[in-house]
Amino acid sequence: MKIRHILIGAAALCALPSAAQQIDPMTKAMLDGYEELLRENPKDYETLYERAAQYFRMSRYDDALNDLGKAIQCTPANQPEMAARELSLLADVNIELKRYDRALEAVDKVLEIIPDSYADLYKRGNICLYLNKPEEARSSFAAMQRLKARSQEAFFGMAKADIMLGKRADAKALMKQAEDADPSNFVTFCRLGDLHQDLDEDEEAVACYLSAFSLANDPTRPLQSMVAVAHRNYPAFQSAIDYALTQTDNKTPLYFLKGNIALNSGNYAAAREALSSLLALPEGREGDVYAQMARACYALDLLGEAQTNIDLGLVKSPTAPNYVTKSEIELALGNPAAALLAAKKGVTADPQSVDALVAQALAQVALDQGKEALTTLNEAVMTDPGDTYPL
Repeated sequence: MKIRHILIGAAALCALPSAAQQIDPMTKAMLDGYEELLRENPKDYETLYERAAQYFRMSRYDDALNDLGKAIQCTPANQPEMAARELSLLADVNIELKRYDRALEAVDKVLEIIPDSYADLYKRGNICLYLNKPEEARSSFAAMQRLKARSQEAFFGMAKADIMLGKRADAKALMKQAEDADPSNFVTFCRLGDLHQDLDEDEEAVACYLSAFSLANDPTRPLQSMVAVAHRNYPAFQSAIDYALTQTDNKTPLYFLKGNIALNSGNYAAAREALSSLLALPEGREGDVYAQMARACYALDLLGEAQTNIDLGLVKSPTAPNYVTKSEIELALGNPAAALLAAKKGVTADPQSVDALVAQALAQVALDQGKEALTTLNEAVMTDPGDTYPL
């Protein structure tokens, strides 16, 4: 039993994402321990389940399925809760393999054993959404709500199903209930934004993502969502953020957002306009803002303006990406020597920057320094073999 307790404890540590892609020493030791236990008793269904769970965390889904099949066969009839755990994991594996019919079959068996399993009802609802079975999905989410009256997961799940069923008014009523259940959580507004996208209401979606951005400690999720909307429907993004600008005196973060997202979605004229407004404010005159302005101008072929802005940016923020921008602008202006100098400063600022190394090589090519450029590109390839651009 001591081995089992050690393995269970180690499993929690090995659940970290980094362990999913490669076998570190702890994971190898744990797998060796499972192997030892199964040599002693090949029908040890608990160890088979635990090893399957570890294989699942490692994305070794075929191995997980193999162990789960054996575990389910060996689990005694008087251990229904163990059987439910195995079947629930079997559903998870099949979801990762996009075998949603098999996942639904497994989770239905779990619910025969434990009809009030909140987690498995949620799993079932989402599987049914994948399978385009909105009525079945809604039934599962409604069962969740009966277990937890103010369940956000249930509200959002039922709303998603209602949207698929064309019941827009019902969906919006559920969205309001979900918001009321947890109005200070940024995730609430991210989910509301996603549902507004499902309703083809991009402007309302952006408004929700802006609320999420204002509430989040880590704004990555709402930022990514706003960029996605802007790529697909920039006018909707612009309309929402322009309205937000009329509702606040603190315009700096909104101009920053507008400039960044316009730049990242390829709307360079809009980015230049927003960044100009930001740079007109004392608190907006940061090095990276000047650098973003330079990138927008460079994309618009306003090279003189781009050069002025990147030079101002480098005074305050002498980073490798900004030196790369400087190098690109100088090269476009026909100044390869200045481009090479900027690129070399970028490499000095960050010796691991592949972009800076490539900028250096491009400047060397422009100066007819072919041998030196090849050496630089070889260095870039060695720095990050997975980046195909230097090749």
